[in-house]
Amino acid sequence: MLSLAVARIVRQRRFSQWDVDQAGLKYRHDPKSRGLIDSFHFLPTDQSNAGFLLYGQISSEPVVFTIQIDRPDRTPPSLLSRLSPSTVSSLGSGRFGIILDRSHLQASDPDSEDQELTFTITKPPRHGHLENLLTGSYIQTRFTQKDINQKSVVYLLPVDIDVTKDNFLFVLSDPAGNSLPPQSLDLTWSRVEFSASCYRTCETSGLCRSKSRELAPAQTRLLSPFR
Repeated sequence: MLSLAVARIVRQRRFSQWDVDQAGLKYRHDPKSRGLIDSFHFLPTDQSNAGFLLYGQISSEPVVFTIQIDRPDRTPPSLLSRLSPSTVSSLGSGRFGIILDRSHLQASDPDSEDQELTFTITKPPRHGHLENLLTGSYIQTRFTQKDINQKSVVYLLPVDIDVTKDNFLFVLSDPAGNSLPPQSLDLTWSRVEFSASCYRTCETSGLCRSKSRELAPAQTRLLSPFR
């Protein structure tokens, strides 16, 4: 429906160039309609001469004005999966971490690309920290679904604290500003401690013998499970 600031076009069926210049012409889409294309026909006239110039030619046929409807995005993204990861990976140089992938965090939005779906950290991990494996930088404020897909988001396990769980809070949002309430992702892992450097087993007797040489405390704690 077209309308002016003071009257509806459907009643008077005409408007002037002055109305357009004053931004007094408005199209209102029927919210119940699922159509994304609309149009109306108009015939320009100065009320004195017949016809009008269109691309340098005299014309007397109505002109079609096409309107493309761009519906506002008011739907927040969906969080399809939010599972607590626990698999510990060796990252080299004595570092261990839990790599996040789509099985742990999977967001979806019909109007957004994966790189536009943002996980904003509202409360960081307490013991370890998040890092981007591709850039080597700390993740302090946000990461995207694309980062998750690329397996570039990793939780670095603390080396100086004897803990086996941590978590962080995040808000999932899209480019239009729609967001979900704050969510929590829990991270858990286990520690296995060995008192000897080598264990030998005998399949026939079921006995186990080990070398008695003890390791340093940092060597006796092995993180499990590994990939």
